[in-house]
Amino acid sequence: MSDSRLKFLDGLRGVAIVLMVFNHTARWLFGGDPLLGNTIIYFTVSLSAPIFLFLVGFCLELSFMGARKNLTKRQLISKYLGRGLVIILLGYLFNFLVFADDSILAGKVLHCIGAAIILAIPFLYWSEREGGRLVILALALLLLFGFGLVFPIFSAWVEASDIIGKIFFSDFSLVPWFGLVLLGLIWGRAFIVSTDKQKFFSVVATIGWLLVGLFFFGRIFFIFGLPVWVGNYNLNGHWVPGPMTWLWVIGGVLLIFRWAYSWWEQKNKPTAGLVILGQTSLLLYFLHHLVGLSLLSQHWQWRFGNWSYWWFNLLFIILLVGAGRVWLAFKYFFKKHYQKQWLIWNK
Repeated sequence: MSDSRLKFLDGLRGVAIVLMVFNHTARWLFGGDPLLGNTIIYFTVSLSAPIFLFLVGFCLELSFMGARKNLTKRQLISKYLGRGLVIILLGYLFNFLVFADDSILAGKVLHCIGAAIILAIPFLYWSEREGGRLVILALALLLLFGFGLVFPIFSAWVEASDIIGKIFFSDFSLVPWFGLVLLGLIWGRAFIVSTDKQKFFSVVATIGWLLVGLFFFGRIFFIFGLPVWVGNYNLNGHWVPGPMTWLWVIGGVLLIFRWAYSWWEQKNKPTAGLVILGQTSLLLYFLHHLVGLSLLSQHWQWRFGNWSYWWFNLLFIILLVGAGRVWLAFKYFFKKHYQKQWLIWNK
């Protein structure tokens, strides 16, 4: 089974791209009410990257099930090892192009995704056994909700570490974010073995609403001064969700996941723009940084007010969809005229 055949996954990536664009432009280009700007940032950051990381695990499981029928174990390991290394190298290229003033070794989301793909390889085999799936789920929950137990020691090690900590435990630290990848992997396995997709996504929605409800219930306790664990963490200068925030993050991702399936697979809504954004998400990740940060913010120093910000983002996303269309057309032309070389490259 290939995730490329499931339109809702591309649509879900497209939703994540839109949230990411709003998050970054609120950081780089927003010059209006600070309260509104911070609200946009904190809402979108809690869903955009988490959707991508959840999909890393989910789509790895789908890809693994398909590739397992045609490739040997050595070929499978080489496939995912190579894919992870390529994404890590793209992370270095990204740092060179976009954050030239920062250390080229600084870990961003691409480094986290690439390393997560490599680390997920043994878990793909373990997920084939029921006992293995329980271990993976327990490890995922421990990474996400137990991070606070080791935070002081772990934070001190990351700050003291010279290379490894800087690459893999800074912006999107593998600990605890790898736990979200493992959750995606578990849901991917459940999706594959499920014979009733309607029932599967009903469970997804139920758990999603339960987690979001628990989050808001905890916030009410916090507002009235009752003891509740709501704090987040600052790891090496970067935000990491605390236990209560993870309820919102995981619940929100599951609800958007459920909505995407309903929107594209059940209702078959023709929202091609979001699908195009999802299909070209890696390219657009580079492009929107180069345009929004390097050109508009740093070079031209553009800033937008409360209303002009929304209009700008609408235009920006339309332009990104256009860029995605051009890239897909180029890929189609290349594949059509160089079919043999394309097959070798994608083997």
